[in-house]
Amino acid sequence: MNIAKMVFFSKIWEKKWVMRSILHSVYFNFHYLPFSQAIRPPMILYKPSFVKLHGKLLIKSSKIKMGMIKMGRNRVPFYPNTGILLNIDGIVEFQGECDIGNDSKISVGRNGMLVFGKGFSATSSLKLCCLNNISFSDYVTVGWDCIFMDSDFHRLKKLDGGYTSGMGVVSIGKYNWFACRNTVLKNTVTPDYCTVSSHSILNKNYLEYGSYIVLGMDDKIIVKSKALFYDPTDDNSNKFF
Repeated sequence: MNIAKMVFFSKIWEKKWVMRSILHSVYFNFHYLPFSQAIRPPMILYKPSFVKLHGKLLIKSSKIKMGMIKMGRNRVPFYPNTGILLNIDGIVEFQGECDIGNDSKISVGRNGMLVFGKGFSATSSLKLCCLNNISFSDYVTVGWDCIFMDSDFHRLKKLDGGYTSGMGVVSIGKYNWFACRNTVLKNTVTPDYCTVSSHSILNKNYLEYGSYIVLGMDDKIIVKSKALFYDPTDDNSNKFF
C-alpha cells in the first residue's frame, strides 16, 4: 500500500466517529420521534453512548428543522471530546433549539420529567440526573462542569419513624446563566433573569430575591448584585472589549 493510500485510510479512521454519529443520530431520531419530525432530522448526536433508550422524547416547537438540537459536540477543547452519554427511562421534552456540549451525561429515571426550554445551552461536562422533575425555562445558559439533580439518591431515617422524601423539584427561570462548576440540588427554584456565580450550591427557592440578580456562594447564598442579567440572544453580551 502506497503512502497516499495509507494517509487516506488513516484520516478515515481518525474520523470514524463521524459515521458513528450519523448512524446513531438517524436511529435516535426515528426511535423517538414521529416520521414527520424524524425525517428532517432535528437531533444531531456527537459521539453518543447509550445506556438506556426507553421512555419518551418530545419536541414541542412550532418550527422543526435539521440539527436544531445538538448534543455532545466539542465546545470546550480542554474537556474530553467524549460526546454525550444518554440514559433515558422517563420523559424528555425539548421546546426549541438546544446545544449541549462534549463530556456531558444525562440520566432520566422512569418517573422523571426533564424539560429544556428554547435556546438552552450548556458548554461542556454537564451532569444532569432527573428522577422526578427538572425544568429549564427559555434561554438558560450553563457553563462547564455543572451538576443538576433533583434527588439525594438516598433517604434519611427519622428518629420518630419514617424517612425523608429524598426527592424534590428543580425549576430554573428564563434567561438564567450558571457560571462554571455549580451544583444545583433538589428544591431549587430560581427567578427569571438570574446569574449564578461559579462554585455555588443551590438547594432552595430563591424567588424572594426577585429577578435581575447575581447569586453567589460564600458561607451562604447572598445576592451580590441587582439589575443585571445575561442575554444569550444579544451579540454584544458575547463580545469582549
